[in-house]
Amino acid sequence: MTAQHSTDPIVLPPLYRLHALRTGDAFAEACALAPREGAGTLVWTRRADRLDCAVVLEPETPLADARRVALVALSAVADALAALGPPHKPVGFHWPDTLLVDGGTVGGVRFAHATAGEGEVPDWAVVGVTVRMSLDGDLADKDRTALYEEGFGEVEVPQLVEAFARHFMARLSDWAEEGFARQSEEWMSRLAPAPGPKRSLDTTGDLLVFAGSKPERWSLAEALAAPGWTDAP
Repeated sequence: MTAQHSTDPIVLPPLYRLHALRTGDAFAEACALAPREGAGTLVWTRRADRLDCAVVLEPETPLADARRVALVALSAVADALAALGPPHKPVGFHWPDTLLVDGGTVGGVRFAHATAGEGEVPDWAVVGVTVRMSLDGDLADKDRTALYEEGFGEVEVPQLVEAFARHFMARLSDWAEEGFARQSEEWMSRLAPAPGPKRSLDTTGDLLVFAGSKPERWSLAEALAAPGWTDAP
């Protein structure tokens, strides 16, 4: 992989350090860099057909709480698309990691961390973001779409990287200052509707499904361990 630092056409907020790749998987590269590069490293793979970036973090809370950053990152991507895209184009989620535009999957987030128990603070964590800009023929089905198919024709990948970085920083700041309740409420407002029982987010990010007298708990940790939305990088 070849990294570039000074000539890339994107401008990030000061707390980020750009590590740009010509090829490769930004998420995997960020995980490799995390132990030595530290928080604020943003890895971006220069591709025209998709946004592929990842951010290194240094959590200050135990893993059970820090894992919720994956949900916050998904909200930040949605914020960026809402700001850049066509007015009134619906942007939503499937719990916990899948990004939807007008009901079709366009990408999602991934999460990794240094070895740590649920009650321990991991040395590092990485959240990765992938958004399809255009469709490969093999992906052209009713459940998957891409930004250019949904009217985002004026949006280019560098713009989306910049917008995500800004919105992610803003959401992390709000989370630190106000707690997770507001993040949870706004996240649930974008969760795709489904027939059946009421759903809500637990304080840990687990999804609670109220099907009977006692809610069924869907584990965020288990769901993030094997993302369901991913395509080959």
